[in-house]
Amino acid sequence: MPAACDHKRRVFMAQEPQIRDALLAALILTGSIEVAELAVSDAIAEVDFSFPGNQLLFETAKCALHLCNDALRQPPSILPPELQSLFLLTAMRRHSFVMRVLMGFSMESCSAILNVHEDQVAEALYYALTEIPQLAILRAPGPVLLSDAEQFAPPDLLSCGNRRIVGPTQEREYNDRDDD
Repeated sequence: MPAACDHKRRVFMAQEPQIRDALLAALILTGSIEVAELAVSDAIAEVDFSFPGNQLLFETAKCALHLCNDALRQPPSILPPELQSLFLLTAMRRHSFVMRVLMGFSMESCSAILNVHEDQVAEALYYALTEIPQLAILRAPGPVLLSDAEQFAPPDLLSCGNRRIVGPTQEREYNDRDDD
């Protein structure tokens, strides 16, 4: 085997986990295996072969949302029930949750990919985080305890700049020091 082919094969094998993660993210964003595969293929064509950082995930999200039809579809049966529950959310809430929580994108990146203001992403994320425990009840065979979104969300998840989102239209200033 020529050295150049062997090198490309090793680089590709090293990137396999990133490709797998990108495919799963695209599947959750689009709800279709075929569209997810196409999104990942398109994303690979857009990025450098070495996929630096989260570039492949970022491009995959952009391609997936560009390709997907937001018509509510049945969730892919290959996903676990917890992820299938996400398809009960509106498309904007599901996309915001998947990109911010599961893919780990910043609020700014989510806003850019969705082509909406950061406040709209924050609001959709807030509602998604408050609805997900209720969705679990619909799918769970036994009792499920409802939690406030802040109990299971990282502290910075619902923040946007120096504001902390506490509801769809309510905000409060916060800081790290105690009030005297």
